[in-house]
Amino acid sequence: MMPRTLLVLPFFALAGCTGVAPVLDEEVVSSMNFDTTPCADLIAWRDALAASHGLPRDTTPLVPGRRPFYVVPGAGTMVPDMRTPWTRERSRAIGEIKAMDGSIERRQCRGA
Repeated sequence: MMPRTLLVLPFFALAGCTGVAPVLDEEVVSSMNFDTTPCADLIAWRDALAASHGLPRDTTPLVPGRRPFYVVPGAGTMVPDMRTPWTRERSRAIGEIKAMDGSIERRQCRGA
């Protein structure tokens, strides 16, 4: 019984840290947050955000909240977020850009 407990203790210690799963959930942004922004301003904001992170104009293949390759499915709450700050910021920007695209598409903004 004691060896099993010693093996499980590090996982309990890691569970107290911010795991990767909650951080990935924060990357998924609701497009309704951008519905009050005028279309022209929203398009300019989206383009500036994409340019600052080196993202393509077509964000169709980008998926916000994508699980990193090193996280086994179901273990996201126990694995700390080991991504670099640049990767975390870029992933957050992908979520915001996808949400802006959703708002632009739903409102049928011209010039998008």
